[in-house]
Amino acid sequence: MKAYTGVGSRETPEDMQELIRQLAYRLANTGWCLRSGAADGADKAFEAGWWKARMDHVKVDPVQSNAMSAEIYIAWSGFNGHTATSHAGNVYIPSGDIAREAEEIVSKIHPNWGACTQGARKLHARNVFQVLGQDLKTPSSMLVCWAKTNKEGQAQGGTATAWNLAQQYNIPCFNLNKPVDLARIQRFLEE
Repeated sequence: MKAYTGVGSRETPEDMQELIRQLAYRLANTGWCLRSGAADGADKAFEAGWWKARMDHVKVDPVQSNAMSAEIYIAWSGFNGHTATSHAGNVYIPSGDIAREAEEIVSKIHPNWGACTQGARKLHARNVFQVLGQDLKTPSSMLVCWAKTNKEGQAQGGTATAWNLAQQYNIPCFNLNKPVDLARIQRFLEE
């Protein structure tokens, strides 16, 4: 299974959200599994594009639509209206030992882990699953996001956790807020 991490800022501009929906739709139709986190902005745009592709296929081929998978990770039931039964069972709420393992991984990446509240820790730990999958051993093939950047061009905010982890695993990262990455994604959509 080809999986990609689709995440980003809650402040993603609407034109970029539309581009993300188009990209997620296209990737779903070519067999890519979306890994995201149900946050407002970019995450929801990725999710909307994947869900539209799935629903379009339900009308034509219900069996094919079931193969259009996603892994939407949420930190707790009810996050942004999602539960474990949302989106045809493609929503996951990590718990137990695997959730603690994800927290251990992110504690080594986050610049100020000790200052994070329990809720913030769960949100950051969810990013680990978005990059490494349900078993924390199946890395995504790429990460696509829209995020503000620092002086070094690295993603900022909550997206930085996923970005930094992906880079540790040599996963190609594309930030639609960078002109070169945006142009590459636009060319892909025009093909």
